[in-house]
Amino acid sequence: FKERHGNYMPFFVCHAQKEEREVEKLFEQLSVYEVLNNFLPGAFFCILFRWQTGVGYEVNDTVTEILVFYFAGMIISRFGSLVLEPLCGKLRFVEKEAYGDYIKASKRDPKIETLSMKNNMYRTFAAAVILCGIAWAVQCIAEKSAVPRAVTIAGGWIALLVLLLAAYRKQNDYIRERIRACNKKEEKEEIKDEI
Repeated sequence: FKERHGNYMPFFVCHAQKEEREVEKLFEQLSVYEVLNNFLPGAFFCILFRWQTGVGYEVNDTVTEILVFYFAGMIISRFGSLVLEPLCGKLRFVEKEAYGDYIKASKRDPKIETLSMKNNMYRTFAAAVILCGIAWAVQCIAEKSAVPRAVTIAGGWIALLVLLLAAYRKQNDYIRERIRACNKKEEKEEIKDEI
């Protein structure tokens, strides 16, 4: 091709190379936690949902599909954190330590953070399976009932908004707890310095 056309490259080859560079840049920006707890569960959910229901979405490029997977995974992760985790706690299926204790222990034993990341990944994949079942059930009910499609979509948007607002609040509480823990540590160090 190069001998015949020189340095000219057809559009689809240039576009594919550009898309590949954009995908590489995206993955360079993601932490391991984000890949394990957002991207992979999101991809799993989208593929499983498409296979299960036959409902899909049109995506023309890899970058958009990665963003869809990441966003879906982020929502699934928040569902796992805000709904599945407390439910498992109430059923005494899992026990949690106080967040302050987690912070202290993870400073002494870095392996705890890795274990926590894997723990969250399993929770997120379990949440993906649950949400796929819920989505399938909603689709079946919507197909057999007289509920207008617009009502189902509005309900989905409202549920999503409530979930994201709850996630925002929980994240804010974590930040405040870390700030308090930091300030207490500084106060203790100041007292030691004064003595």
